[in-house]
Amino acid sequence: MSITKLKVKPHCRCIGSVIMNYLRFTLLFITVLLLCSLSPSLSMACPNCLAQTGEEVKNAYYLTAGILMFLPPAIIVSIFLWVKSRHDSHG
Repeated sequence: MSITKLKVKPHCRCIGSVIMNYLRFTLLFITVLLLCSLSPSLSMACPNCLAQTGEEVKNAYYLTAGILMFLPPAIIVSIFLWVKSRHDSHG
């Protein structure tokens, strides 16, 4: 009975694959940025929303705009704190 040694290759990434991943990410980022900047009509509110008169409609519009302004940072901070707590509990 002979025991053969398994040759295990160390996990290393070729510099070429790292550069390719960076270039892919950069290209994707630039593409998304261009699409967002070239299509401003997607983010415009309908004209009827701002043309409405009345204090109640105006307050509802401002409240909704305020909620939508603070929601993305709150989501990002929540995800960061969740990942941090998971990391702290495992390490």
